[in-house]
Amino acid sequence: MASYEDLSQINVSKEEKDKLVAEVIRYVLFRTHHGNGCPIKREELTQLITKSYHQRSLPTLIINEAREKLAIIFGYEMKELQRTRASCNKRASQQSVADTKSYILKSKLPSGIYKKYVEDKGTSHISGFMFVVISIVHLAGGKIPEGENLWHHLRRMGFSESDENHPVFGNSKQTLELLVQQRFLQKEKTNGPEGNVFIYELAERALEGSIYEKLKDSIVEKLLIFCINEETMAAKKVDALEERLEGEMNQIKTTVEERMSSMEGQVADLRDMIKKMLEVHNQTTASVARNGEGRSTNSEIRKEEEEAEIIEGERRRPHLEPIQREERVYESIGIKDMLTSTQEPRPANPAQILYLRSLREFGVKLTARRN
Repeated sequence: MASYEDLSQINVSKEEKDKLVAEVIRYVLFRTHHGNGCPIKREELTQLITKSYHQRSLPTLIINEAREKLAIIFGYEMKELQRTRASCNKRASQQSVADTKSYILKSKLPSGIYKKYVEDKGTSHISGFMFVVISIVHLAGGKIPEGENLWHHLRRMGFSESDENHPVFGNSKQTLELLVQQRFLQKEKTNGPEGNVFIYELAERALEGSIYEKLKDSIVEKLLIFCINEETMAAKKVDALEERLEGEMNQIKTTVEERMSSMEGQVADLRDMIKKMLEVHNQTTASVARNGEGRSTNSEIRKEEEEAEIIEGERRRPHLEPIQREERVYESIGIKDMLTSTQEPRPANPAQILYLRSLREFGVKLTARRN
């Protein structure tokens, strides 16, 4: 806190000093609450202090004491931000360091207690959006064009630059602009081949040590989770594909077995049919053979009986001479010429051969009797 000597040098009483400190604290708390956490420029606080006092060293004294009381009484760190210049704008500037300074309030409570008792759940969607945008810019190398690059990634998450009635964020462009006002991003206009282009870069709050380290750790964690999820999904897809192929192979195997079984049944039926046909053929052949032999034997018997009857009848005829009677018999049975022939006849079958031989013997006997 300011000592008595300091106050005497700037010609301000303790009561006036305390009043100025209280005004600064009240202004900082009010602006932080109603300004969505946007940084408070040092110039604003300087104007508040020098409105009634013109001492040049007074603003530094009052601001430093206000920072001490905010930490002791309210548990806030009034953190000073040094505004950085965009890398795309390297022109020299005559601005003083004080003109680029600003302040934000940062809770000094442990994270667990802050989340439980202080954190506003109604603004968590803004924090999530901020984290996503900062991650995109960080992965893009620290800066990214607004047009098709930044909004290309945001559109994949359901945001559109033309959306003015988002169910959670309302106007999407204003939500992105809020990150610029809060000094997480800085926006600079540059001249490109296609005209003026806005470039977004990480600003001082995004580059703060604790936030930046948390950001990198979270990105690494998310990438690991993404890789694990991708690997898990790939493994599940492979398992599903293997299961599907196994099912199809089992189905094909079952179909082949059914068809083979059906073909085996058909082959067995065909074999039985051929076997039955062969049996019928053999039976028919045997029957035909038996019928043919029977017909041949019966015919020979009838013929021999007829010949015997003719011979017997001719012999009983008394009016013919014996020789005439025998010749008549020969003529009646067709062997007259055969008796005098020296050539062996060529009958059509063995039965006829036997028949002719018996006739020859019979003729020889008749000739011997006649002589």
